[in-house]
Amino acid sequence: MANLQPLLKSSGKSKKKVTSIDLKSTEFRNEKYRMCMLKNCMMSDFYKYLGLKVKEKNDFSNINNYEEANSSFTYTVYSPQTREFHHRWHTNRGRIIDCLTCYNISERVEPFAKHYERNNERTYLVLTEDERKKLLIVESKCVSTFVMTKDNIDKGNMDFLSEASTDVLPSMLRLLFVKAKTIHIQVAYNVKIENRLYVFESTELAIENHFDIIESIDMVFMMLLETVKIFMGSLECSDIENFKIQRIKVNIRMERWFSQNGVRKMTLPLKYRIKNVAFYIDPEQLKLKHEKMESCDIEAITYAYKKYKATGNKSYLMRMKGANLYCFQLCQTSQEIYTVPFYLAPPTGNKENHNFIILEDVEGNFQHFMGILSPQHFAYTEDPKAIFICPKCQANYSELVKLAVHQRLKCGHFFEIFEVDNDYAEDYPNNFSIETSDGKWLLAGIRDVPT
Repeated sequence: MANLQPLLKSSGKSKKKVTSIDLKSTEFRNEKYRMCMLKNCMMSDFYKYLGLKVKEKNDFSNINNYEEANSSFTYTVYSPQTREFHHRWHTNRGRIIDCLTCYNISERVEPFAKHYERNNERTYLVLTEDERKKLLIVESKCVSTFVMTKDNIDKGNMDFLSEASTDVLPSMLRLLFVKAKTIHIQVAYNVKIENRLYVFESTELAIENHFDIIESIDMVFMMLLETVKIFMGSLECSDIENFKIQRIKVNIRMERWFSQNGVRKMTLPLKYRIKNVAFYIDPEQLKLKHEKMESCDIEAITYAYKKYKATGNKSYLMRMKGANLYCFQLCQTSQEIYTVPFYLAPPTGNKENHNFIILEDVEGNFQHFMGILSPQHFAYTEDPKAIFICPKCQANYSELVKLAVHQRLKCGHFFEIFEVDNDYAEDYPNNFSIETSDGKWLLAGIRDVPT
């Protein structure tokens, strides 16, 4: 797995910055224009852009973009003994498609948490021996850059980008979140256009939760791809699809975890952070008597939750009072993150329960709870017909979280373009190869990046 011989060599030639491009061009920043180029796929925007097939073979892959599918999460009781959990997509054509990977049936007396046990094994990272070795190499060699090269010239741009965005880079970043609280990424494409070589470089983007990895990579990749096409339009190229992405470089900067009393203070996934309905809790305030709310002991709730996770014994949860617990789940088919009840304590009297979201790290280790002001608003999935428009560049997106990532990238206005000699390559004397899942691409980890 580790090969310390030089893999990437420099020609010593210089590169110059290109300034003759209007990155504010709206032609490629209108999502409806982008969508007309898409194949029938309902994953994230970049997945759509590439026309990728979904990981699981079911009817989800046959949903067309124009059908505006919306997710629902329901619990159905068909018999006195059992309860079924359904994740479904509802289209504007009246079709209802069941998700095969989220579906679960359990005994009715079990807490809602029972429905997600199978999915939890795929939602969180379980380190293999090979992944532990990769993480050790990255740490010990102070890796700060990853480079993917396309050695197989028969493969097209979309194969290259799809492999990077759906497998190689997400897997590596997820691995780094074992040690990192926040990961800052900056992505660059080496692109061949009409026998001339260019480097398209994004600004830095902070990823503050492991559930944000896919969304973040999607947006950076898509905006860089748009920038390539805008630039080709400015060159008056006859075919803006006629280019080759030869290399993807990702610079990373990690902020390490700081634990207090063994607890890592986590940040919500961006999708829920922008809702502004969650808050860090004060344990002492929760114990106070309140006219409308039940008092609760967060330490006792934490103990009950940990014991249930360790033993699966529902009696620990059923002894909880004054609290409703909610958790995040990741759909393995659509890759969407959603919020569902973990355990809802029976109310006592006329007082309301406190509502908490469970925060766990990338390996599924419990860290702490956060309070939720409105569970309905927190878990609400947006109307697929909604359009969210950037006030600065008028780019529009179907989900608020996509717009939020777009805005964190400053609309792409500060992306940079460099023209370089055809035989130009940066010099990385301290690098090693990392095998990808199918061995198709070369992923090189690099330290001591030249400035």
